[in-house]
Amino acid sequence: MIFTKNRGLGGAGYSLAGHPQAELTMQQVNNLYDLALMIDKGALGSAMQIQRFKAVIPAGSTTDVTFTDTVDVTSVIGGYVEIYDVDGDYDFDVGHSNDTNGFVDDLNAGAVEDAIVPVIGEYIATTEDVVLTINSNSNTVPVTVYITLLTTLIVNS
Repeated sequence: MIFTKNRGLGGAGYSLAGHPQAELTMQQVNNLYDLALMIDKGALGSAMQIQRFKAVIPAGSTTDVTFTDTVDVTSVIGGYVEIYDVDGDYDFDVGHSNDTNGFVDDLNAGAVEDAIVPVIGEYIATTEDVVLTINSNSNTVPVTVYITLLTTLIVNS
């Protein structure tokens, strides 16, 4: 897959080579790059999964969120955590049952801003769930968190 800087629109974004009308944000380019890495590592199309989780954290809440709909034994190649509507400081961890900060540790500790951060790849067993740990939360409004994981299915031979 080849990406080229879209100079026709003042360098405002990126596009797929030969398709300048397919304007992509930098975030979309990064997501496609992670997908390309999965293919490069030999993941078959039928073995690739995108797992997306959403949580709305009430104002000031420090109650952890466990996403119990994690599927299959997977190897997480990458992904992103997105946090929106922030108006106070917070400290979140993202991981799984056996390593609750395995993907992201101390996300925006003490910062007062929305965030989009990459996820570190790890293995998740079928008995594990994705976990959002809320260490602190001074927001006075609900905060929306999306966790998107690009994974490849691990098949026992």
